[in-house]
Amino acid sequence: MISDEKQKVLDMLEQGSITAEEAARLLDALEAGAKQERSQRSEQMHSDAKRMQGKKLRVEVNGFVEGDKRINVNVSVPLVLARYADNIIANCVPKDVNRELSTNGIDLSQLKIGELVDTFESLEEDIVNADIDQEDTKLKVRVYVD
Repeated sequence: MISDEKQKVLDMLEQGSITAEEAARLLDALEAGAKQERSQRSEQMHSDAKRMQGKKLRVEVNGFVEGDKRINVNVSVPLVLARYADNIIANCVPKDVNRELSTNGIDLSQLKIGELVDTFESLEEDIVNADIDQEDTKLKVRVYVD
């Protein structure tokens, strides 16, 4: 797929506003800029991976629903991957648990993990720590970095 910038250069060439030589120089400059951007992104990802090595985002949901139906969920995601894993938590938790959490005002899909990862590194308390105890439901939900 051709980028918008490259397409503009080709359109200018087609219209005769620039020469083939000028078009080639512009396309080379665009490619050099794209390579530099990819390199910087790669360096940042490597730096993030090194800085967050060994740290994990953990999600635990334990308890009972409908009186005696046992729920035990334990999800662990390397923190460096969590940056790119919005909604992974909500997708790993069983639907009936998500429904129950939702009825209690907790929507795990609203955790914007990618936006919070930098904060997680130095966080010394739980991100979510909720005890739900009503009618036939007793759940403990904990989201934290270890």
